[in-house]
Amino acid sequence: MVLVPRRHIMTHHLLQFMHSQARHGTIPSSSHHSTPSPPGYVYPREHGIGPSSSHHATPSPSIISLILLELHPSSVAAGKMSLVFKSEYLKEGWKWKYVPQSQRDIYWLRWKVFFTWDLQMSFAIYDAWCRKAAIRYTDNIYLIAKKRITPIYLTDEVFEHYKRMRATYEAFKKKSEQMSTNRKSEVGGSCTFGISLHSAGSISARQHGDTLEKEKEVTSLKEKEKEKEGRLDGRRK
Repeated sequence: MVLVPRRHIMTHHLLQFMHSQARHGTIPSSSHHSTPSPPGYVYPREHGIGPSSSHHATPSPSIISLILLELHPSSVAAGKMSLVFKSEYLKEGWKWKYVPQSQRDIYWLRWKVFFTWDLQMSFAIYDAWCRKAAIRYTDNIYLIAKKRITPIYLTDEVFEHYKRMRATYEAFKKKSEQMSTNRKSEVGGSCTFGISLHSAGSISARQHGDTLEKEKEVTSLKEKEKEKEGRLDGRRK
């Protein structure tokens, strides 16, 4: 019996679907890259943003629509996003903003073959997909980083990279939140001097001046007391 490494195993129906779509030209393979896109919202150029013209692996595509500019049904749309993300995670993609535009285009093209919609809504559908994909991808990476063993859809190298980068990010985020809390905290505790605005451990110029005046008064009193003691000692002698 031949043992297949776990990292090379993929859900059977997902593999069948991807291979079928690649053969019919409905979906690009991982080696396919669209024309480099400028920054911002850029729609996939080569295959367009309308619904797929053929659904060889999905004979009954689900109807997707918009409610308050969000994809509906939301759970179905999100589930298919997770499915296509698992088909190919890039090492540098531990965060959505680091996923290349060409890879985002591939995710979009793989996702849209599951659905159909009114052609006039295509641009709005794509914009809604971009927003939801960013949230769903972030959630998925968070869950991946919490796992103890490598998921079947990731290589050990990518999995360890995701965990390491996510841990560094969480530590930085926690430290930033603590510093923000410190800046907004009240200097002497609750209900004392109000918001410190990063003044904890420091005083205003006015307070500093008052302190100097008090120190001068104390010094002057000490000098006067020494003079009196000196006079008394002189009289005793």
